[in-house]
Amino acid sequence: MASYKTMLDDPITATKQRSVYRIPQLKVNTKKIRLLDYKLIRTDAGGAEVPYYFGSGGSAEIIKKISINSLQGVEIDRVGGYGLYVQNLKNAQASNAQQYAVHSLLTKNQDLSVVAPTFGEVSNGTVPLNGGLLSSYFDANQSYQYINISALLQYLEIARSVSDEGFEVVIEWNFQAMESDGTKYTFTQQPKIAYDVYLDDTPVDTVPKSGFIYYSMVPESIPILPLQPLDIVDRKLTSFNKQTLKNVYYFLKNGEDLSGEAPELASIHAGKWMSETPRLESAQLIIDGISLFSKKAISKPAHKQSILNDQFGVCTIPAGSNTDLVSPLGLSTDGRFSYGCFPVNGYVNDELILQYAEAKAHARSSAVVLIGEVLRGYIPSTAMTYYVASEPFSESLCACK
Repeated sequence: MASYKTMLDDPITATKQRSVYRIPQLKVNTKKIRLLDYKLIRTDAGGAEVPYYFGSGGSAEIIKKISINSLQGVEIDRVGGYGLYVQNLKNAQASNAQQYAVHSLLTKNQDLSVVAPTFGEVSNGTVPLNGGLLSSYFDANQSYQYINISALLQYLEIARSVSDEGFEVVIEWNFQAMESDGTKYTFTQQPKIAYDVYLDDTPVDTVPKSGFIYYSMVPESIPILPLQPLDIVDRKLTSFNKQTLKNVYYFLKNGEDLSGEAPELASIHAGKWMSETPRLESAQLIIDGISLFSKKAISKPAHKQSILNDQFGVCTIPAGSNTDLVSPLGLSTDGRFSYGCFPVNGYVNDELILQYAEAKAHARSSAVVLIGEVLRGYIPSTAMTYYVASEPFSESLCACK
């Protein structure tokens, strides 16, 4: 059994915009780096401390960007914007009600999944009351927050295991956007970073000649104008050219159903409206002129769920819902959120085109959000990062920075 001690460090620099943490040149378990031991206080425009709850992005909504830098200042890996929703997607992998409750408590994201033998046994108390405030939600002000940094960055969680080169974790905070409604957020104390240092002879990772290979989360979004039907999106995605992609996850963000079938459900953060499960959705990728799905697009909830389960792992519903959840079930939060997955597993040479349609009308500006897993590499000895690219119909790899 390995012998280790857990370190709990304050940031070396901290402002309202960013905090920088330094991991020393010791044998560190990179798979268990986490941010913890802090609370947020939300103060409204009148000076009162009020309850709040994070939206569909979970507690990572307080973060604008996380990056891992070498001690020489080279950015090795990063995740930001909607890419941080990977935390919520991973929470959907909770396999039973008890595990889901633990996930929800630790990461503070709203009740977006239902785990029950039958829908008749589901009891959901998250009904909007008191002018729209979700009064039955857990008050996050009363609990310490926790964010698994390693789970958001594949360089830490997948590519590495034991590292002694040292690096810095830079966190850019999202308070400016969160405070757009006049409220203020303050830490009761600066978040600390926790990591485990091995005290025994556990070996450090051997560095391959090509460096460490990992997937970095790259988001892209396509805006939807308010009150406009989304007949069809046919858009070229420019973020993934000349890069190797594994999976591209997608979801519909910031919408509101105008049909009157379900009550409005919104995060209390200004502008942080909840994501939705689309109605009559159709999604297809065209890679260098070839359709990803040769016969037809992803157009059925069960098809969408099965692909997500095969590529990412079995998820709870309605994240990639395998049934159309609407108001007759009496579930105010269900049918409001759904992840899908395009299994690209290849190199994008000239173009990547998204074809997407759904039948809902949206009262507010919305967006189709995509999170692509882009293959990257890092060589510690030279402190160099590069994109790993394989030409079509070729097994060779080349460095394309």
